[in-house]
Amino acid sequence: MPVEDAQIEQAIQHLDGAKRSHFLWTQRLLRLALLGGEPQADLLAVDAAQRCAFGHWLTHEAGLLAQVAPEVHRQLCELHGQMHGAAREVGLSILARQVAPAALDAFEQLQERLIGLIDAGRMRLLEVQNLKNLHDPLTGLPQRRLLQDAFGQFRKRCQRDGRQPFLAMIDLDRFKSINDRFGHGIGDRALCHMVDTLSAVLREDEALFRFGGEEFVQLIAARDGREAACAVRRGLERLRHAPLALPDGGQLQMTLTAGLVAVGEQEGLDEALARADAALYRGKQDGRDRCVLAV
Repeated sequence: MPVEDAQIEQAIQHLDGAKRSHFLWTQRLLRLALLGGEPQADLLAVDAAQRCAFGHWLTHEAGLLAQVAPEVHRQLCELHGQMHGAAREVGLSILARQVAPAALDAFEQLQERLIGLIDAGRMRLLEVQNLKNLHDPLTGLPQRRLLQDAFGQFRKRCQRDGRQPFLAMIDLDRFKSINDRFGHGIGDRALCHMVDTLSAVLREDEALFRFGGEEFVQLIAARDGREAACAVRRGLERLRHAPLALPDGGQLQMTLTAGLVAVGEQEGLDEALARADAALYRGKQDGRDRCVLAV
């Protein structure tokens, strides 16, 4: 289920608001202890945790937090009720003028743990937001910003496993014509269909990135160029035989062109991309629907 930025921001606002509202709520307990008087009904109610706006949110509206941090959400629900129960005991002891240090200690410890969990939930939501912004919202693939880090890790893994790193620049053939003829909606579907088709034949040690527009980058660990080219051609052949179904009942045949390079020991990502792009261009000139291995 896609997560929208607005959902994440709203959840973070609820967590931030919870810290402030419980701080103010603790102030009310302090005023009761110092000034006396009758406490408001929600302060010492048995169901205070349910009356609390944060408690209502946790129970009925915190689906996103439960999705991305289920254990934090579970503990928050449990601890929030315990904290309100401990606060009630403190409030009742204030009214009876018999405040027990143990009751006050229990309340303070529970409140401190609650704040720690709120901070943990907020941090997890920020992680989800940052990760989301590094992935293509259309295809779900990691974008160019993640490719740099992944490339370095990929080279280290190849060196460790005794395999050679290869990089392929892949382009959906005649994508502009698809958009011009069928519209951008079908164009988007074509890209997603392409990604789903390629992802279905990726090996565990291969990774696919959206580089921009209709261009994608595939990282391949292989023994030699022949094995790497076979890895790319698996995707090309699968897409060639898997047309996209159109709303009018027709089918859209699609093909790919790829430029493949063996990454040199001292070669950086930009240099490898430039060589792969040049090989891709040669493939386009030679008729498309092919993988060109740079030598």
